[in-house]
Amino acid sequence: MNHQTMTENLENLAVLIMLMFVVPAMILSVYQRMAARRSKIAYGKHLVEFEERLQHPQFQELEKHFARPLPEAYKRLYRDPERVLRTNFLVYAPGSKDEDRAWPIASFLPADATTLAEAWPGLGENNLPFAC
Repeated sequence: MNHQTMTENLENLAVLIMLMFVVPAMILSVYQRMAARRSKIAYGKHLVEFEERLQHPQFQELEKHFARPLPEAYKRLYRDPERVLRTNFLVYAPGSKDEDRAWPIASFLPADATTLAEAWPGLGENNLPFAC
């Protein structure tokens, strides 16, 4: 085997390695960046829609579902955007400030039929999910 043939073989091997590994890795990298960007955009859109639903409660939908009026305290909560948009806080048992007797609230849930439809099935049809 002469020197020129060996060089050509090494060049061919390098091209094959590039085609098999480097090019797919580059394509995958570009795809992942695009997917991450789309995911951020989708999350941002979901967050805007979620907050919009929080600020526009659909009491009539819920009252129709439960076949009774909603408690006034529940309606007052959802009529106060500052309170209903609050996130990551603790609710204490009445008369207590003991964190062992507190419930963590990540956020309130929108007051609408979509929340009922997306609720955990084990919650039951007669319970109203309002926070998580």
